Amino acid sequence: MKRLLIPLLLANTLTAQQVQHGSPPAQVTAQRIFFAADLDADSDTDAVVIEKGVGTFLKGLTQPDGTLSWSAAENTGLTAIETAAMARFMGGA
Repeated sequence: MKRLLIPLLLANTLTAQQVQHGSPPAQVTAQRIFFAADLDADSDTDAVVIEKGVGTFLKGLTQPDGTLSWSAAENTGLTAIETAAMARFMGGA
């Protein structure tokens, strides 16, 4: 059985000013997009930070003591990201 997990859907061509209905809350600055979501299905709120210009992202997983443990930067393959959305994809086979 395979599982496909895609935590981020990124677009560098959209210019939407608001996150689509159903997406988790996001904060946006000139350089970054911030998401709060449960990334590891442990019922704790985790964080995602997207670096818009270079197209990298960091995942911050909430630890038992309430702090965030940050991943190394991962490359999205995109640059000049304007907007992003997050969704849960479930499936198998």
